[in-house]
Amino acid sequence: MTKHYLRLSCIQCTQEALLRAAADGDAAAVAALLPPAGAANPNGPAAAADGASAAGTTSPLLAAVAGGHGEVVELLVKAGADVEARNKDTNTPLLAAAGEGRTKLVEALLAAGADRNARNASGHTPLIAAAAGNFTEAVEALLGAAPPAGGAPGLELEAAATGSGWTALHWAAENGHVGPLKALLRAGADTAARDMDGRSPLGCAALGGHVEAVEALLGVGADPEARDRAGATPLLLAAKEGRSAAAAALLRAGVDKEAASFDGFTALHFAAQNGHSRVVEALLGAGVNKDSKNEAGATPLVLAAQAGMSDAAEVLLLAGVDKEAAGAGGRRALHLAAALGHVGSLEALLRAGADREARAGDGNTALLLATYEGQAGAVEALLAAGADKEAKDLDGWTALHLAAKDGREEVVAALLKAGADSAVAIADGRTALDLATQWDRTRVVEMLAAKQ
Repeated sequence: MTKHYLRLSCIQCTQEALLRAAADGDAAAVAALLPPAGAANPNGPAAAADGASAAGTTSPLLAAVAGGHGEVVELLVKAGADVEARNKDTNTPLLAAAGEGRTKLVEALLAAGADRNARNASGHTPLIAAAAGNFTEAVEALLGAAPPAGGAPGLELEAAATGSGWTALHWAAENGHVGPLKALLRAGADTAARDMDGRSPLGCAALGGHVEAVEALLGVGADPEARDRAGATPLLLAAKEGRSAAAAALLRAGVDKEAASFDGFTALHFAAQNGHSRVVEALLGAGVNKDSKNEAGATPLVLAAQAGMSDAAEVLLLAGVDKEAAGAGGRRALHLAAALGHVGSLEALLRAGADREARAGDGNTALLLATYEGQAGAVEALLAAGADKEAKDLDGWTALHLAAKDGREEVVAALLKAGADSAVAIADGRTALDLATQWDRTRVVEMLAAKQ
């Protein structure tokens, strides 16, 4: 093997031979190429004759680190290799070793005086790289390293990545890397640090649904009510993302279950709107206000119906929420479910006894709204539940008039099947057939004419 590399050094160059030997972890060849046996410079240059570099690295030391070749790393460091060299990703050897969880290499490079706070183009330090990669031992090696000589700065626990503003603790919390997180907490990492969204590590852990991380942070006194830039607390973040176990852990810790974001959304609003039934159940079990309104006046049930989250709506209805509460425009949950064609939510509301003839702020019933929007399935559900098929809007139009004018064939069919009166006229005397004829709704004209 050694002869192969020595022969290569004659054919190409000593430096390329050293780089390749380092990348392959051939300690004997490296030793032979370095002074005093050889004449290779331990720092490269790294480029081969064709401009490429072995393993995508920029120095023999980086090549050895990338391959995890500890003996070669020691040989190169002893020979004076530059421990601050950068690869194409702007990582130093220590950054690369930390990001791959190569603890022994981390220790060797630290002992050689490598900059423990070096940053790459993303603002990542070795500590961030190790925490993000879930490498507990590498994190502990960085945290436990002896202070640098000559008054150089110690390890920066609160260094933050560019863009996200995440510290090592944020990275560990967001990804549920409990080992690194606990090591950072033992070292005194700041639980109040905020990222670019104003989010604390506890907020990140709750958002990701990482229960053990949530509990560890709460255990050291992290602020359970810390708000991000949108006013969301950890509980709000957990509820919004459907992290039921994390939400339960926060509730057990006694967090404010009625806390609201800047737009008035409580945890129950978020959970209902996004259809997170298990979180809805946990919150109801904790005794939250089940009929609270956000700044737009919507209750959790209104939001669930509007979003078509029938399971969440069902849970709320079983808990006895106000099924007649109205949101913007005086629209109740039933109105919204009908207008948007959310049949599952609509049927749940009808089973719960929601008033099928209630009028929204514009004077329309659920049946009229469903007809306006051409929601045939909702129309059928309402008719099956006994909705008044002759109810009129503020202009005196019935559902059949509306459907005929707009050419809603399936709705017209459902209304006629239910016995809607096709002879009823609006104020100017026009019937549904007249309206369909005027608007050239040929198929509807045929359907209505057959009823004459």
